[in-house]
Amino acid sequence: MSIKIIYHYLKAKIFLFFVCLGCVFTAYSSGYQDLPDSIHTSKAVDIVYYDDISFCRESIVDSIENPKAYLFNHGDSQMYIALERESKYAVFSLSKSPIKSHTLERKNINKIGNDELIIHWDDLSPGMSGGTASSGILVWDIDSYNCFLDFQNWFFADYWYRRYGLEETDEATFSSYYEESCYGYTVELEEMQMTIQLTQDSYDNKCIDVNGKKYFYKLTGSGFVLDRKEDAELGNKENPLFGKTYRKITDIPELKNWTTLGGGVIYPKELENYDFKFGISNYKDENGDIIFIFQEFIGHDEKGRTPESKILDTLNIGKLGNNEFAWYQQCRKDNIFDSEIIAIVFAEKCKKYEDKIVKAWRANTQTGKIQAFERIYGIDCVREDDCEDYGGLEEK
Repeated sequence: MSIKIIYHYLKAKIFLFFVCLGCVFTAYSSGYQDLPDSIHTSKAVDIVYYDDISFCRESIVDSIENPKAYLFNHGDSQMYIALERESKYAVFSLSKSPIKSHTLERKNINKIGNDELIIHWDDLSPGMSGGTASSGILVWDIDSYNCFLDFQNWFFADYWYRRYGLEETDEATFSSYYEESCYGYTVELEEMQMTIQLTQDSYDNKCIDVNGKKYFYKLTGSGFVLDRKEDAELGNKENPLFGKTYRKITDIPELKNWTTLGGGVIYPKELENYDFKFGISNYKDENGDIIFIFQEFIGHDEKGRTPESKILDTLNIGKLGNNEFAWYQQCRKDNIFDSEIIAIVFAEKCKKYEDKIVKAWRANTQTGKIQAFERIYGIDCVREDDCEDYGGLEEK
């Protein structure tokens, strides 16, 4: 068979159907999700052997030793390997997804034979009104043609135009409505084990650093199997009040002169659980400044009394201006109630939902920190009390 015929056969058949079917664990959606209990190893499929690599020589992007192999791609941007085996080359696909750039690492994960091939890849897909960027990790035991891991560990996208059902957009007009989504994980690979931890997530149009739980996996004959989980400590450790506990605010000596204004629980995302782990409390300090405490409930005593509260973070919003009011637990984001929101509202007139938001923050139950909204568009707060209490004007 001529080289030309081999090339066209490869282009028409191999490049379309070489798929590592078992390397399927990829985190596609933004937001924290529990990782699986097992990540299965699978063998490369549709391996084809060739006498030489002249068909891909112009597409070679990298090479490795022990064993000798060449990495190459084609118009579909997938990455393939031509692995030297005696007098032949075994050719198969390493990736399902496009890879625009990459770096290579070798590490012996399974303690057998040659070091595994670890590919750190990146892909950028820009667009006129948005785009995506992602990166991931591929781990191949090229001695046995087994894929240990195919994991997308970072993702960023901006989809602001889709929210408004727009086909073509005026970016200058709609740039204030720009939305982002993202997530990020760190992956550490050692002999016979792997650790994955969520380190970045998306909230309210802003990618934020988080400190999610760690998942520890051990490598077995069938793949990575979850060994244990380890929760990260929540809260802002730089806050001088972090970690202090109390049932009444006067239990903390330096806060004995604070006045309690109110407080309540943060509703869990799954309401059927009614597992109230967090709350927000509102105080006025000795200087008249308005203070919010983000707290974690750490259990009732043996008599079933009010649970003790652990301070995770605090927010000092100072003194309010005329017609400014501090709202919490009764605010919405994009018409959805969200009890994590704290907002300063400018109430000119009485209406069901006050939407003149001066500033807003989130008591983030994933991080234990109070974090400012970068964009306050879409936030409003319900108004159920008597307008005359605030000197506002009745809405006609």
